[in-house]
Amino acid sequence: MALILLGLSWNFLFIGGINLLPRAYHNLEKFKVQSVNDFLIFSMQAIASLSAGWFVFNLY
Repeated sequence: MALILLGLSWNFLFIGGINLLPRAYHNLEKFKVQSVNDFLIFSMQAIASLSAGWFVFNLY
């Protein structure tokens, strides 16, 4: 139950952040800011996934 609530809350925060970010910038900047944001988010997810595997393999 806790993992379901965690997943739902993460999803709502992720969608809310994606929707609010472009509203803080001018029309010409919206697409650049959105692309940088998406790149950073998915890059950090990839780094976290790869490093988690490395830590489990080397530390356990």
